[in-house]
Formats: sequence, structure tokens, C-alpha cells
Amino acid sequence: MNVIDDLARVHATLARAVEHSQSAAADLLALQPPRLLGDPLADAARAIEGSDRLRVLVYSADMGGGHDAMANAIKGELLTRYPGQVDLDVANGLKIGNPIAHRLMRDGYAAQLRFAPDSYGALYSVLTNPTVSAVTDSLTGALTARRLAADIARRDPDVVISTFPGITSTLGRMRDDGKLGVEAIGTVIDSDPHRMWVSPGVDQHVVLNPRDLPRIERFGTPDRPIVGRAIRPPVDLRSFEHYDVAAAREHFGLPTDRKVLLVSGGSWGLALPDAQLQRILRDTDLHLAIATGRNEQALAHLKATYPADRVTGIPFTKDMPMLLAASDGMITNSSGMTTMEGFARGRPIVLYRPVPGHGEHGAAALHADGLATYATSADEAIAALRRIESGDDADLAARVARARSMFEDGEQVSDIVIDAARRGRAARSSAA
Repeated sequence: MNVIDDLARVHATLARAVEHSQSAAADLLALQPPRLLGDPLADAARAIEGSDRLRVLVYSADMGGGHDAMANAIKGELLTRYPGQVDLDVANGLKIGNPIAHRLMRDGYAAQLRFAPDSYGALYSVLTNPTVSAVTDSLTGALTARRLAADIARRDPDVVISTFPGITSTLGRMRDDGKLGVEAIGTVIDSDPHRMWVSPGVDQHVVLNPRDLPRIERFGTPDRPIVGRAIRPPVDLRSFEHYDVAAAREHFGLPTDRKVLLVSGGSWGLALPDAQLQRILRDTDLHLAIATGRNEQALAHLKATYPADRVTGIPFTKDMPMLLAASDGMITNSSGMTTMEGFARGRPIVLYRPVPGHGEHGAAALHADGLATYATSADEAIAALRRIESGDDADLAARVARARSMFEDGEQVSDIVIDAARRGRAARSSAA
């Protein structure tokens, strides 16, 4: 069986089906505008205040919480550093591009990670094959480009930013095809990112870890290079300044007489399985603050299963800086924005049981770069947690210091966005 031929046929069939479904649903979808993550009054504000402000559009996707977290971090930095100068929209680009594909991808991804994570690793291996990746990019463009182009025309931005790989690739194709007249910026959240994070058609990509620049540039060619810039991770360090450990622990109901380990499984609350939690409780004296995200079932399970003097379930919170202030370290399956916030706070990070595929690659890269500890087995995880508990491990201290230094140098994403928006505004003014 020729896999590439099969994929091409699937691509063509899906493209035709989506075209029909979009046309049939156009009137209905027009009555249901996508929910913005940013200010829902942005259009009205522009009408009242005029057009002097630069218009910035950020596309995200609710595939886990990391893409939205990055989008909102960019928003926060722009509004803080350029007050009164920006009209900013943050929107779910995947949902806008194709509501049907959005739902299938989001729900399928969540179910796969929850019930069959190893199958995602196998799928990842296929999708990151260069030939298959090219077909996937083409399919994504067929599914999303038409509605994204209409949305961009309606919002009329001076620059477009993407925090999700599928949207980045579509924007790159639109730039290549002359269907996007302003610059596109792709953000790369993962360390050691896969090729779907980048597109040669995108004007520039920004990476959070400077060691990832050569890792994304390898996907380019002499004729079609990948343009990348390293940025200081967009974490507001001031958000950590007014929290002390005692006050933070009191807020979350955590003990003050023992070390606290934050257990994070992302916004979907994909925390460690019971066997792993029980071993941590047995082999360390740590108190576990387990962030369950929006997973109410997981929160209820923790409360019903574990003693309150050793385990505290933490429902979804937007105040991660306070939760990190309350902790002595973190064990997580993600190398995304929560890990960056842990780096900013100066907390040792243990990466354990990451998502197969891109999660494993990111964890291995952060370990190799000397920023976090990647535990590849339960024994390695316990050993790393005991080092956090001891509080005087030289290797952990060196990793914490190296990670913290990422916030001392580097360009800021807000400056890159503003410069691109100014170029976009000037070019559009000249064309007019």
C-alpha cells in the first residue's frame, strides 16, 4: 500500500467535503461569531477612538492550554509595554478556520492523550515525516485558509501572530500565495520543535529557548530559509514580586511545615496516575499540590482518595505565579508556558511522563540544555524529587540559575510585534 498516495486521496476527498460543508453552513456560522479570548469590544473601541492604534491579531487554538497561555502572555506584554498604542484581538484561529475540523481535532486529541497516549506517539512519528508533513500542511490550508482570509479581512490587522502550528502553516501559505498582505509571525512554544511549528512563508518565528534557533533553522533550505529570533519568554516577572511563600500557601491551604511539590498536568488536568502519586507519598515527605486544571472529576478523585495532610487538589487558577510561589519545585508533563513560569520563579522543574512525541522531544531538549530534569522512569523521578526535598543539590541549583538567566537577556516579543505592525501600517498607507 502506498501511504503517500492514500494520504493524497484523503486530502482531496476531505478538501471537497469541507468545501461543501462550509458553503452549506455559511449562513448559520455567520450568526455565531467565534468567541474572542481578547477584548470583545475591540471593534467598537476602534470605531470610537479612530485608527491611530496599531491593530494586532493573535490566533491561538484550544488544543490544551499552552497555545492560549502564549497568546495571552503576548497580549499582556503588549498592553503593558505599549499602553494605548495597540488594538488587540486574540481569537481561536482553528475554530474560525474550520469549526468542524476544530472540534474533531480538539476532542480527538484530548481523548487520545487521556485514553491512548501511546497511539499519539505513533501518529506523531507519521505526521512529522517530511513528505507526510507537507501533505498535512496542504490539507490544513485547504481546511482553514478561506475562512481565515475572510476573518483577517474583517479585522484588518497590521500584523498577524500565530501560537498554533496548524495556523502558522496556513498563514505561511497565504503569504506565499499573496493572500495575506501583512507580516505573519509564528511563535514556537515547544523545545526541540517538530517541523510543523515552522513555515518558510512566515516572515519570522520566535522561540522561547535560544538553543532552539538552530533546531528550527534545520527545517529550511538555502532557497527557503526559516527565519527565527530568540525572545525573552513573555512572563511578567513583576507578577512574582508581591508573593511570599507563607501568604501563597495560606491562600491555597497548603502546609508551612513541609516542602511542597506542585504537580501540573496542564489545563486538562492530565496529572500523574495513582500508582505514581502513591509512590511519591511513600518515598518522599513532600506535600503534593496537584493542579487539576478544568478536570473536575480528577479534583473530586483526589479529595476522595488521598489524605488532606499530604495532598491538596488545586482547581483551575489563573494565578500560577502565586501557586509557584507556594511550591518548592514542580513535576510536570509539559515543557510549555507553565514550565517557563517555573523557570521565571526560580523553581526546579522535573519533567516526567510527557506527551509521547513532541512532549518527549521537548523534555529531552530542556534536560540536555541544562534547564530542567527529565526523568525517564519512576526511579529517576523519585531521585529527582528527593533532591528537591533536600534543597541543597548542586546540579538542580545550576539548572535553576541557567533557566532563570533566560529572563535577563534577549529581545521581547512585544517589540518584534510592534515593529512588524508599524511596517504593515506604513506599507498599507503607501499602497493607499
